[in-house]
Amino acid sequence: MNAKLFRRLTVAGVAALSAVGLVCCSRTISPGVEPAPPRVVEEAPEESDRSAVKPKDPTTEKPQTPPYLAVVERIQSDGEARISATIDKPRKLVLDTDNVKRIQITREGLPFPRDRSIVLRVDGQGIEWTRQYFTVVLERSSTGVWEVVRGESAKP
Repeated sequence: MNAKLFRRLTVAGVAALSAVGLVCCSRTISPGVEPAPPRVVEEAPEESDRSAVKPKDPTTEKPQTPPYLAVVERIQSDGEARISATIDKPRKLVLDTDNVKRIQITREGLPFPRDRSIVLRVDGQGIEWTRQYFTVVLERSSTGVWEVVRGESAKP
């Protein structure tokens, strides 16, 4: 970038900031240089409107379960089930659960090749999900061990 163009862009940027009340330096605009017109910025809501716009609270917002996972059964039926999923390459899916007794996982939507096995790590336990199954159902025993209780092949 040549120096003249850089100077022109810098001066125009300073003029635009000054026009909206922001000052980044005390440099004056050279004579003959037209400042850029100020951008239109959406105004903040009036004080009375601010109560209608509530910020999201991450502690109360429920995380969404990915579409390839479904909670089939909970340990405590009145409690909330939670699954945290992390896709780890190559071919590894890490799940952390809370109050989940049975889950169903499908390959639909997962970024893994369907002709290869997938390593599942459910609550720290490793399980191999073989390529012959498109969907698997895992169940947690009373001792906390996860096992595959059903597998379904891909439908043609």
